[in-house]
Amino acid sequence: MKQHLAKKPTSLRANELNRGFSLLELLMYIAVISIITLVLSSTLVSIYYGRGAAESRMEVNADLNYVFNRMGQDLKAGSVATVSVPATAGATTSVLTFTAGGQTISYEIDSQKVKRTAGGVPQYITGDDVIVESLSFTRRENANATLSKTFVSISVTMQARYNGGSPDKQFTESKQTTFTLR
Repeated sequence: MKQHLAKKPTSLRANELNRGFSLLELLMYIAVISIITLVLSSTLVSIYYGRGAAESRMEVNADLNYVFNRMGQDLKAGSVATVSVPATAGATTSVLTFTAGGQTISYEIDSQKVKRTAGGVPQYITGDDVIVESLSFTRRENANATLSKTFVSISVTMQARYNGGSPDKQFTESKQTTFTLR
């Protein structure tokens, strides 16, 4: 006697699940993932370059502001009669020398850094990441005949750049400020 093997009925849906991916579907998935990867990588590169530019700006501005704040503190402790360089109205020099608190203080560029010398002790007040390209001091005088008084101020101009090798970190800044002496 023959036995009949009963076939299990198969549904169309079960066949579709076991079928797998076609070559066209696989190529489409690869293309989509490639586009997503390209967009993400270009975004990450932009973030990296933006971070480098922000870092260089921050470093240069922090050094310039520190130098100006330190000069301002020292000059407040001095007086008009104690500024020896620049000595005359309108004179511009690359060195500022004055007396404050009983000691001679000077500011100048040395080895592309700002050097502050107080009481004969030199101290560099800008970091290694910043190159100071120029530093100038101009003495300004304003005579007031009514008060029989001459007001003296020192105008300071400084230019510095970031000491970075990569193009994304190139940054140069110039700042100017004026200190009024009493």
